[in-house]
Amino acid sequence: DATGYALEGYEATDLIVCGLAQANADNSDGADGDISVATMRGKELYRFENDTTDPVTRAHINSSCYIVDSETVSSSSNTDARSVAGIVRDVDDTGVWVEFE
Repeated sequence: DATGYALEGYEATDLIVCGLAQANADNSDGADGDISVATMRGKELYRFENDTTDPVTRAHINSSCYIVDSETVSSSSNTDARSVAGIVRDVDDTGVWVEFE
């Protein structure tokens, strides 16, 4: 988030994707910075659930997709209410394959 700490993905305009968390990290009872979380990033593709309300289709390949929550991406920014998750590289029956920017 804007303070430099990792959060689960959620619908907001000011998020910057730092990667996909490699494990659960729950610091809800701690102070900012008490724990850290390793993330995966790079030229790998990561699978996300497809938003059922505003789904990503094959027509969106090589276009941006947007954060809905920690597991789901959408084809639209919801009138600039969502941050960019990454670039759609494929869409199949298992989900949306995203490359982080």
